[in-house]
Amino acid sequence: MQSLLVNENETKRFLEKVAPKLEKDEVLLLSLAVRGKYCPGVESSGAFLNSMVLRNNDINDIMLKIRRMSYVDKCYISYRTGNYINPECMVIYIDLQPRAVKSAMNLLFKEYMDVVSEENVNYELLKKFTSWSKMRHVLAKNRSKKLLLDIDIDIKDEDLLNNILDIVDDNVECVIESRGGYHVIIINDKRIAKELYEKYAKNEYIEFSSKQVQVPIPGTLQGGFEVKLIE
Repeated sequence: MQSLLVNENETKRFLEKVAPKLEKDEVLLLSLAVRGKYCPGVESSGAFLNSMVLRNNDINDIMLKIRRMSYVDKCYISYRTGNYINPECMVIYIDLQPRAVKSAMNLLFKEYMDVVSEENVNYELLKKFTSWSKMRHVLAKNRSKKLLLDIDIDIKDEDLLNNILDIVDDNVECVIESRGGYHVIIINDKRIAKELYEKYAKNEYIEFSSKQVQVPIPGTLQGGFEVKLIE
């Protein structure tokens, strides 16, 4: 069976660098996604096939979950085509920004009560509360804190990468080479973030995110490309 996890040592090295310490109320999200831009016509871009909650930053525990998620050959069927989704259309992401469980559950309970308190209950809508995708959506909206900033460079331009690295300097947590470019993960410093925004806000190839720091995992395949750490 084909696995998306192809270099466990690289994955462990990445996790040892960036896996944050979690408070009692915090979790991380691990997700398997299918990207339409890798295989046009298969699914809408970014559709999630599977997700898992990471309840601690224990490297062995996270590795176990990544292994489980990585076996994808003939495991998922496209709703559009009715055929198995090719593993080369897939990517495993980890969101390194901690999510707050308590506020997520409060929001989920409020939404649930809004549905069941209606005079004519929408049972199809109610069924969605039994799905993991609903819980994942609520968790994703409830970040605990903004520890990191993801600078997503959507082009293989080493000069651009080096210019950004000169600005962020020692604030870099790690640099990831992805299928289409780079992710520069830095400590979320307001002064540096302001300088980056002012210089690159209009650059069509750069996107900044602190709400989600969702990155492809080094040592796994992203659309057939082996994601790597850059030293």
